Amino acid sequence: MAVLDISLLKFLSPLITFLLIWGITYAVLEKSNILKGTKQFHAFLGFIVALLFSFTPKAVTLIETVTPWIVVLFVVVILILVLFLATGWTEHSFQEAMGEPVMRWTLIIIILIILVASLTKVFAPISPVAGGETSIENGEDGSGAVGEEIRRAVFSPKILGAVFLLIVAAFAIRLLTPSLE
Repeated sequence: MAVLDISLLKFLSPLITFLLIWGITYAVLEKSNILKGTKQFHAFLGFIVALLFSFTPKAVTLIETVTPWIVVLFVVVILILVLFLATGWTEHSFQEAMGEPVMRWTLIIIILIILVASLTKVFAPISPVAGGETSIENGEDGSGAVGEEIRRAVFSPKILGAVFLLIVAAFAIRLLTPSLE
């Protein structure tokens, strides 16, 4: 049976993270033109931001946690695109469908969920209860995993009730306001 050895990827992980941050920063600066400057200036700023990320272990861990999930998301989007193109959709009709606010917000919400879960995974052990210390006020021993704490927080009755009320309010506002078309 063949075994895939990925130890080289773990060894090159800091370099890959550095290049990823440098490339993303450079691309955002070039595309958005936030800072008026030359390509060399944008490349230098991207280099500095990537260097700062490289010296922060938690930031590197965050990037290493987020990147695979974002790649999986983009692969799924590409496979959906191929599926729709195979069933007879044209590129123009797919661009129109993706240009709708519902599709944009869906992707943005999925990316935000990935980001929040990764931030919780990387930075949550800072809290005393999650770090294994005892919480005298609550009488907890801190043995709960971070994922369990997130599940309890997200699916608590108060949060679910608030989300339900927000959804009902959003639909009520949308149905009661006159359309501008």
